[in-house]
Amino acid sequence: MNKMFLFLPLFFFLSCQQQQENQQVSNQTKVSSQVLTKENKWKNESTIKFLFLEESKIEHIDIFISQARKWEKYINLNFEFHKIDKTRTGLLTPKFWRKTILVKFDPSSSGGSSKLGNGYDDSLFIKSFMTIGTDNHIQSLKGVILHEIGHALGLKHEHQHPDTNYYEDEEQLKLICALYNIKEKEECSVNFKREERNDQNEVSQYDRFSIMHYNSIDGAKLNNGYALTSGSLNLSLSDKIFIAKIYPKKEPLTLEQIERMHEIDVEQEKIEFRESLKNEICEITESSELCGSSAPYTIVINGFAVGCFEDINTAYQFEHNFCGVD
Repeated sequence: MNKMFLFLPLFFFLSCQQQQENQQVSNQTKVSSQVLTKENKWKNESTIKFLFLEESKIEHIDIFISQARKWEKYINLNFEFHKIDKTRTGLLTPKFWRKTILVKFDPSSSGGSSKLGNGYDDSLFIKSFMTIGTDNHIQSLKGVILHEIGHALGLKHEHQHPDTNYYEDEEQLKLICALYNIKEKEECSVNFKREERNDQNEVSQYDRFSIMHYNSIDGAKLNNGYALTSGSLNLSLSDKIFIAKIYPKKEPLTLEQIERMHEIDVEQEKIEFRESLKNEICEITESSELCGSSAPYTIVINGFAVGCFEDINTAYQFEHNFCGVD
């Protein structure tokens, strides 16, 4: 099973949060969106164990668990969380290792990688890691975790949806992969090549705001012509509708219930975001290096770029609303 790699830039757009709020009244969100290969699905009611390496920092574990719960409440799978402890011999039994995902936090990376779904249900002696890069602002780290857990649930990249049109041929696909520093043909195909509509894939309406969508960078318009648009750092409403359909609870959630839960989620995410920026240094820089010439104004918080904007007034508004700068 090939790994799915995430190369999320550190920036995102305020418009994505606004879009999530608008999705609650959009007719398009009545149809779920995502791509999943049926063979990667876990059996409903399964218990999936996340096992953190012994050297994992408690703050990273806490963030991971919090993000995992955002998926779990919409599905009929149970999550357990464990940390490797040499004194706990129960962790070494073959039974424990079934449906167990080893989680490795990597301080040298800002991205991540994961196998797809039940590809983790392997043997005691051949275990695969989910890797989470921690060289990130906390909000970007949360997005990486949600994205990789999405893969662990069996979800593929949303920009690989059959309805996308960001490349015309293999040569153009190769050039796009190069922009994301991917040179190997197989890795390029796994992360960017369009999926097909067939009996093996669960496919529905395309959602460019899905957590499973890569950010577009200058020269790679992944979002069907929309350049420089972040996928998201939170679950979209359509993400939640789709995953609730794939792993339905014994009493399936209704659309109205999911929409209400999503509304509460969005409000909580805004509070968390503002809290994460307290006592941090915000500044606006003008450079096309990160986001390209069409969005040259960048908000930098403690050295991390967290927002790119087309005009200076929008950047000032963001700085005022979220950084408390007058």
